[in-house]
Amino acid sequence: MGLLRMSKQFGRVLMGAVGLLFASNGAAQPAKPDAALPSAPAPEIKPLTVAAPLTVAERRLAKAQILAELLAPKDITVAAFVASIGKGFRIGFGAVPENRALEVKYPGLEDAIVLAMQPRARALVEMERGPMMSAMANQLVDQFTITELDQGIRLYRHPVMIKWHRLSVEDGRSEAAEKNLKLQLAKGSADPRVAAAAVARDGRQSTQRALAKLTPAEIRALSPLMRSEFSEKMGRVRPVIDAQMFKLMEASNDRVAADEELRTVAFAAMAEFIAKADAAKPAVSAAIPSPAK
Repeated sequence: MGLLRMSKQFGRVLMGAVGLLFASNGAAQPAKPDAALPSAPAPEIKPLTVAAPLTVAERRLAKAQILAELLAPKDITVAAFVASIGKGFRIGFGAVPENRALEVKYPGLEDAIVLAMQPRARALVEMERGPMMSAMANQLVDQFTITELDQGIRLYRHPVMIKWHRLSVEDGRSEAAEKNLKLQLAKGSADPRVAAAAVARDGRQSTQRALAKLTPAEIRALSPLMRSEFSEKMGRVRPVIDAQMFKLMEASNDRVAADEELRTVAFAAMAEFIAKADAAKPAVSAAIPSPAK
């Protein structure tokens, strides 16, 4: 997983310790025969060990992993994908006439199912996220130099960029989720490059709407970092990265949709909700007096 690999990279730091035991003043005095103590072994002096320095390739990968996490922060990406699964279920559920009839007969049924699905959906998203983040880091390694990756890290660590990035993601959540589902339903006929371009286009629109929410002072603070080699190259290579990542997301969506446990949770939540609603109906009807004939 990406996070695990990143932790291993940064785990290679200066290690080792020197153990030195100093005798107290009393230890140098001769011990009495009847109070003899077992002699302690001589203290072992461990040499200072230094881990081998990271290779250029390892440094580059480590920086790419940091940048990938900044581009797709765990909290907002997991929340967005879980919300996307719920929205996808709502659209698919509502597309079936029988289900629409059930929602009319049992108001709140759809909400109850989506709520019950969330724990399993979150677990699935977190399992899928690791390979996705590793793939994103590898894409960044292929496209950017160490210097450019450093520029990207500085840019996405800037407080204004963090704010802008989060506003963009929040703006595009519901729209992106619906479009992803529509593309998923049309899978097989759509070129991944075309599909990725459509998602990227919506992303740019969300970015522009989020930009309008920044103050002039915030934009001025961010402007120098936006004129770097990283930003210039990202504009050119983003379509390539988006297309390749879209293929991975499509496969991930397939695995989530085919998850038997998620299906079981949904059906169980539906059955429980309907059973409780039906059980409550006689009590409600009994409490209503019969009209006089």
